[in-house]
Amino acid sequence: LYSPFASVNKVSTVDAANQRVFVAAGTYAGTQFTMKANEMLIGQGVVAASFDAFVLGGTPGADTVDARPAINGTKPTITRNLGNTIILANGNTIVGCAIANSGVGYAVIGTSVTSLLIGNTTAGLAAADTTVTSSGTSLGCLSLTGAATGTVNVTGQITSTAGRSLLINNRSGG
Repeated sequence: LYSPFASVNKVSTVDAANQRVFVAAGTYAGTQFTMKANEMLIGQGVVAASFDAFVLGGTPGADTVDARPAINGTKPTITRNLGNTIILANGNTIVGCAIANSGVGYAVIGTSVTSLLIGNTTAGLAAADTTVTSSGTSLGCLSLTGAATGTVNVTGQITSTAGRSLLINNRSGG
């Protein structure tokens, strides 16, 4: 939180499995983000009770006084017009973001993904805290392929004016 990255592209070079990546409001154009196993991509638009509980996964010690970014706000827009925008791994979560693709590729794509959550599952949300869109010459919004089984939960809004909204191919179940 002390020295945020200027682009989502740079995060992919240093992040690791099981991490939580927080993305502040703004537009991140030309971005491709390759997620690692069990990683969470959390945008400032996430609907949650507190930053500490959702992003940090708990309450910090009493001696922690640093201000936290606001949540329940504007979704960051992560977009790409050539190639895929978000490349999934197993166990990923994407919340509080607007993911888009307007060129050759998918907004979100994964192969043999066994567990995925797109959008916050908090009951009673007035609107989706996560959106996935495609336009222009995009291949589509969400593509999941491979012989995997498991749970895929999409509570976010998926909108396509180009390509498929959802492509699920060669999965043996789930």
